[in-house]
Amino acid sequence: MKPDWKHEYPNKEGWYWFAGERYKRNNFAKANGEKPRYELSLCECRKYGKGKDSGFIVTGNGQFLYKSELGDEWLFAPANIPAMPKFKEAGQ
Repeated sequence: MKPDWKHEYPNKEGWYWFAGERYKRNNFAKANGEKPRYELSLCECRKYGKGKDSGFIVTGNGQFLYKSELGDEWLFAPANIPAMPKFKEAGQ
């Protein structure tokens, strides 16, 4: 099954693949021909807060992925993560 890549920041809890530029290149870097640094990482989207102060935050590789800090080219796709198996000792 191919990932459903979209240029949309996640707005639902779950696991996602991120592909693209994690950080924006500044004008100096662009003017000097610095090439984009693309990466692929598994990320988790979680809800924070309650009511009107709530929102979603995405983390990957131990860092926050803020939409405002992402580079020019980026995509997210839902990740197909298996459910946790049931274990006898855990009382599940």
